[in-house]
Amino acid sequence: MLAFQNCGGGGGGGSEGGGTASLASCDALSFTSQSAMALSTSIDSNTLTMADCTGAVALSVAGDGSPELFKNGVLVSGISTITNGDTLRVRLTSSASQSSNYQATVSVGGSVSIFSVTTGDFTPAAFTFVPATGQALSTVVTSAQTTVAGFDGSLTATVSGAGAPVILVNGTSIGASAPVQAGNAISVRLTSSATENVTRQATVTIGGVSATFDVTTTGDATAPSITSLAVPAIGSYKQATNLDFTANFTEAVTVTGSPRIILNIGGAAKYAAYVSGTGSTSLIFRYTVEAGVNDGDGILVGSFQLNGGGITDSSANPADLSLLPLITSGVIVDTTVPSVQSATAPINGNYSVGQNLDFALTFNEIVNVTGTPRLTLTVGAATRYANYLSGSGTSTLQFRYAILSGDTDTDGIAGASNIDLNAGAMSDIATNAANLSFTPPNTSSLKVHENPKSCKEILSVLPLSLDGIYTIDPDDAGPNAPVTAYCNMSRDGGGWTAILKNGYGNGFLPATGDGSVTGWDLTGGPSYNLADTSIRAIVGPSQNFDVMGDQVGYVTPNTTGNFEYVIIRNYTGNWRIDIDMPASTTTTVMNSYRISDGALAWTGNLQCGAAGGGGRGINCFTVLSNNPQGGAGCTINMGTSSDVGWHNIYMYNYNSDSYIFICNGAQYSSFSAFTPTAMKHRWYIRERN
Repeated sequence: MLAFQNCGGGGGGGSEGGGTASLASCDALSFTSQSAMALSTSIDSNTLTMADCTGAVALSVAGDGSPELFKNGVLVSGISTITNGDTLRVRLTSSASQSSNYQATVSVGGSVSIFSVTTGDFTPAAFTFVPATGQALSTVVTSAQTTVAGFDGSLTATVSGAGAPVILVNGTSIGASAPVQAGNAISVRLTSSATENVTRQATVTIGGVSATFDVTTTGDATAPSITSLAVPAIGSYKQATNLDFTANFTEAVTVTGSPRIILNIGGAAKYAAYVSGTGSTSLIFRYTVEAGVNDGDGILVGSFQLNGGGITDSSANPADLSLLPLITSGVIVDTTVPSVQSATAPINGNYSVGQNLDFALTFNEIVNVTGTPRLTLTVGAATRYANYLSGSGTSTLQFRYAILSGDTDTDGIAGASNIDLNAGAMSDIATNAANLSFTPPNTSSLKVHENPKSCKEILSVLPLSLDGIYTIDPDDAGPNAPVTAYCNMSRDGGGWTAILKNGYGNGFLPATGDGSVTGWDLTGGPSYNLADTSIRAIVGPSQNFDVMGDQVGYVTPNTTGNFEYVIIRNYTGNWRIDIDMPASTTTTVMNSYRISDGALAWTGNLQCGAAGGGGRGINCFTVLSNNPQGGAGCTINMGTSSDVGWHNIYMYNYNSDSYIFICNGAQYSSFSAFTPTAMKHRWYIRERN
């Protein structure tokens, strides 16, 4: 019991200033101590009821945490008193530090009582989660439980990390945060990665203490393999060009060292070395074409060779380097420069204005041409060019020069030994530029003049020439001007130059030539003859030539329209009448053909001598016959009337310089009397080389 005493001065009881008075008091107070309290928190003591108080007792408080008193539930301000039956409670703010004690001292009269408040320990003991390895992809994984301990009261647990983690307390899923107390069993749940061999981590934090839960997906046990190998595009590749191969894998791969692909190019082992691509799904390998390497039927791809290096995935699985079947037959390697193997010129002969000189160059391979390359020619003293005509994309190129007016070259044109590109280009499929040097053909017998010398020359250069009138210059560069002449380009190989048309018995025309060739085909038309000088030039110095005779128009009932033409072949010597002439120095053959179908109707050998039948010169009344039709002698059996005289050959009227006038060589179809205007004999010659 607290005793409160009143002290007075002297005298009897109760009087002031007398004796000693006792102080008022109450029973002793006892506050229950508080422990494991939260930090910096208002803490109330237990409430006490005052008892055995002898009166109003003085009341006060002092101490830590700004203590306050509540009497009968009301905060007491300043000095107060308390009496029997009043209630008393103390409040203070706990320490801001863990495990720290604050005390409030309450004085009730002369009695002192302590209210003690001790803060708790809020740092949990370290805790851990067992990692989860070898987990399936994209799967919810829950850690094993771990019990938290070592702290007072309740704390908030939080979780962060990949895979949408949540906290479970005592097996119940709470969320990204949860209140926990010592002794609780906690675990973590998250979703594993969708990629092999990847770790996702969730971190749980309680009172500043953290632990991680690692979830690792299953490791990569699958080796990368090749899905495709892209080869160079179909084409032809020359020296210093690249052949690139792209290997595509099922997953990203890492390259170490210098792996390569083995190639077979023209029977030799070559290598496409690794260039780039490590860390990706595509690797590039390259072979650069070397000089002298060729493969005309397509390269072959062998196998991969690690060559001391490696190709692996991120899990160090070695790649499966097996190749799929490849088609590389169109990948050609060509380092050979195209060059001319042979050069051909036009056929030997004389060429004239408007005719073409065609040259051909044959290369060792196909060449492509752009622009207009050309060959350089020397015609006379002038430089001329045979321009590219055709052949690009083949191994033979055609060049052509069209002879110009004024071009002459009597000793043969000349050709240069180099192709003039003329700003164009010539290369093979692989774009190897062509070697422009070549051995030119022999052109010493290619002669050029303004006009052809004869119909035969025209036909030799232009084989498709038709019958008709042409301009020729028999003496070429001689004094005589070019003339017009009729050419038969169809009979017996063609090339016949017309020299004479006249009626039976009307003799020669002037030696200088007369009449117009435009009437050559007219029945009974005007007479015509080519000048003797032109005839001599056509025959040439060898004096070896063929003669053809036919007729235009006829009088019949004797022949029923069976025309014929006669060819006297390989006669050597002058046909003259003013002097005796010897027999031909060669065996001269005379053939007779039906005009209707060209069939050989009669053949024989001429026996022509000096004088015969009372005349001079060549008379061939005798013909040795070998008759294909089975007839005897000179009888041809081509009509209702036959006469051996129809095939007599003799010369009639003449001038001193005439070459030929033969009558009755072609079938004579006049009836009983001469009808010069109704029938004309026509004669042609063709030089024989």
